[in-house]
Amino acid sequence: MAIECKHVYSLGSTCRCTDYLKMAGLRLTSGPFDWIGHGDSVQKVLKWCMTDFSGFFEKDDLVRMSEACGPRRTYWYINKATGFVTAHDFVYGRPFDEMYEEVKARFDRRIKRFTDALKGNERVVLCWLARDVPFKLDPFNLEETVAAFLALRAKYGDHIDLLCFLRDPSADPAAPRVETPVEGLRIVSFFTAGYSQDDLRIDRDEEKAVLAELARYRAPGGKLSNRWMSIRKWIWRSKISRKGNQTFRFMGIPVWRRKV
Repeated sequence: MAIECKHVYSLGSTCRCTDYLKMAGLRLTSGPFDWIGHGDSVQKVLKWCMTDFSGFFEKDDLVRMSEACGPRRTYWYINKATGFVTAHDFVYGRPFDEMYEEVKARFDRRIKRFTDALKGNERVVLCWLARDVPFKLDPFNLEETVAAFLALRAKYGDHIDLLCFLRDPSADPAAPRVETPVEGLRIVSFFTAGYSQDDLRIDRDEEKAVLAELARYRAPGGKLSNRWMSIRKWIWRSKISRKGNQTFRFMGIPVWRRKV
């Protein structure tokens, strides 16, 4: 039986976690950790949720770390105070000062939605994916993670659940290992053979394990909503281009791909 949840948010460690929520039809609103990358462990991210995000995105802390890149031609900025990297918000060709005000307003809206959900009484599921590309993650510490999660629940309530996905070479390739050290905390350890040679964003073992676990949850809207989400999942999944391929679209929807 599917677990009904009102809010599902990504905690990182890269935007790929948000991608999986979209593919599973569980991302109904955006959150502050959706499109950032970081080298922090999950307990450090949970501690940010305890501080009301004070100093989370200050202008003087942002340092550009790359030239414009990616399909949207965006600059990567690293936050000296937090270590977080934003890769999709600052668009090439626009002044930083002008863009900062827009991006800051966007983060403020996401933070408010996120904290309002934490302070409410409807089920909130927080998802964290230990993905070390292109960042080096701190080692996963079970004791510290449990302590940080219990502190978060003590502040906001037992309506908050945490779902952690860990890459573990010792896991059974046929079935991920699932642990529940405390109520509300679920840790899924899965085997992976690595990333696709054509696209470092794609790890088939990871995708299979994460989406299988996320299938246990259902967002508001019932069967009709989830059928629509499955269509959106297919459309979104087909958008991912492969190296050496050209994608043709009809009214924005990918319909055919060929080698070039």
